[in-house]
Amino acid sequence: MIEGDHGSAYFYPRSDVAQKAINCQVQLQALHGGNALIGREIYPLLYKAGFSDCLVSPRMVYVDSRKHPSGANQLLAMAKHWMVPIS
Repeated sequence: MIEGDHGSAYFYPRSDVAQKAINCQVQLQALHGGNALIGREIYPLLYKAGFSDCLVSPRMVYVDSRKHPSGANQLLAMAKHWMVPIS
């Protein structure tokens, strides 16, 4: 199983705007019953569900404009897809 955790988003150079976008995603998912920080809960959830041979290994996804030129736009594309207009 691979599950992301928005709390493990890293940016270089540091970007307050990108971090605010991540924070908004976390809040919006929580408002709609989701959990954008569920990655850190995977082991306890699996264990509680009866799985006994669980191995959890954190992974970091790293994107920068040199390594993935489109990477800088991926966050924006995700945000646009998941954003809900608030009136």
